[in-house]
Amino acid sequence: MATYPRAKIVDQDPINGIPKVIDTTTNLLWHAAKWRTKKFVYISSSMVYGEFNNQVPDETVTPNPNTLYGSYKKQGEMMCKIWHREKGLNYVILRPSAVYGTVDMITRVVSQLTKSNLTTGKMIVQGPENKLDFSNVKDVATYFCRATTSEVINQTFNITRGNGRKLIEAAEIIKERLGYGEIVLKPHDSFYPNRDTLNSDKAKTIFNFAPIIDIEQGIPDYIDWFLDQPFYHDNLNINKKFLLDTTI
Repeated sequence: MATYPRAKIVDQDPINGIPKVIDTTTNLLWHAAKWRTKKFVYISSSMVYGEFNNQVPDETVTPNPNTLYGSYKKQGEMMCKIWHREKGLNYVILRPSAVYGTVDMITRVVSQLTKSNLTTGKMIVQGPENKLDFSNVKDVATYFCRATTSEVINQTFNITRGNGRKLIEAAEIIKERLGYGEIVLKPHDSFYPNRDTLNSDKAKTIFNFAPIIDIEQGIPDYIDWFLDQPFYHDNLNINKKFLLDTTI
């Protein structure tokens, strides 16, 4: 997880993005090998696949990233494999996608839409029919734990909900939960590759776990958590309707 958590951050600040993604991962791999770590768990990203081209990629699909972030994540995967070959360091590579949920920073799509609605009463949805494999952080964390504690080594896994959902659906759930919000539709943001569902059957089988949290549950849970955070109320111009400890 030694990296910025969002593709646009790396794209906008590549000078700092490269050290965060490459140099820090190198440092961790070096120390892991030196101290004979049993297994190095590398958190990659669905962005390594690039455009999905209306397919449902599994781990046999050759990565073809078309963003700096995706290319750096792919490089990290290659580094894990090289360290294994040259230093004997075992690894597991995990590829989440569209992670959201409680304790998130305001950088990803669900948190951005929530913040926008709470502060401006509007949500700008770029590419409303585009789909993302929204994966709740609790499900993703379970995958992290099982990959870390299992005996599985030297393999790569997609770890997502496995069900692409439209961006407009996420915005509508936010609007319904808060009771208001204008949804403004705009064209797809060309920066991001067209994605959708990832095939996570391999992880479900080997780790004996199937994610269970859909956005109908996960987004309202995130909103309830967000509204209970003093930091956001102190630093954002949130509509006074939503005071701390508000029960929706």
